[in-house]
Amino acid sequence: MLIVILGLPRTGSSALCKILENSNISPHIYSKKIEQKSYEFNKIGYFEDTFLNLLNDNLIRSLYGVGASFLYNKMINPKVNKMDDNFFYDIDENSLEIPDDYLLNIEMYTGHSWDVWGLSRMQKNEKWYKCYSKTNCADSSSIKDTLSDYKESLLNQSESVSTYIKDQRIIYTYESWDLPEDTKFIILDRNKNDSIKSLRNHYGKNLFTDNNYANFSWVSNHFNYKVKYQSYEEYSTIFNEFSNLIRSNYDVLDLSFDENKFFNDVDELSKFLNTNIVYKDIF
Repeated sequence: MLIVILGLPRTGSSALCKILENSNISPHIYSKKIEQKSYEFNKIGYFEDTFLNLLNDNLIRSLYGVGASFLYNKMINPKVNKMDDNFFYDIDENSLEIPDDYLLNIEMYTGHSWDVWGLSRMQKNEKWYKCYSKTNCADSSSIKDTLSDYKESLLNQSESVSTYIKDQRIIYTYESWDLPEDTKFIILDRNKNDSIKSLRNHYGKNLFTDNNYANFSWVSNHFNYKVKYQSYEEYSTIFNEFSNLIRSNYDVLDLSFDENKFFNDVDELSKFLNTNIVYKDIF
């Protein structure tokens, strides 16, 4: 069984992955070449394959334009499904936008005392420098090859053990993945106010406002995405448009994140996956 976990960022997907792993459902990790550590935002871990994140990052860019990302979906159109054959993008001296005073005023930019955006780790010889080339997904040809290899590895694992992947970016790239029709999708939701609060805490206080940082066209530069202004209403509407397309093609369970009780109905999840769900030690 293959399970794909989706949702707007910061909707409880990591906690859901912890539940699945407690219930003997395995993650799929294609490569540990680059990994994301646990931080204050997700102390239990992100339960994501960073390789998958990077692949979908550039798959989104190759389909919808370099400015598109899972944090800025205004450019993303469900009617577009053709990759730019001349696409290339990586993080290097030409693409990285890091303010001159960034290291001196990290808290002013990110809202935190440390570099949560990761820009300082994108400079030459640092962890994320040319990370898309390192993971063989910097250009259109490499993306196609890596996507094919990743999918083969994923399906081989899911045929032998129940397997999940988690990456909200797949909501915009699912057609390119062309997963089997018996794939199960779980789409998470959260109330608007809590969602906005958590997103701004993680990605920057100016998200969903028109307050660009001085001399730049973005309201957040988390992971060099150069996120432009977009209202939360438009952002969530486009996400929901893609969610409905997945609902029309796959078996989908919708769950709501509740900080007081977490998931309202674990039994519903058990029935959907035909699995005994173990609900313990979430945080």
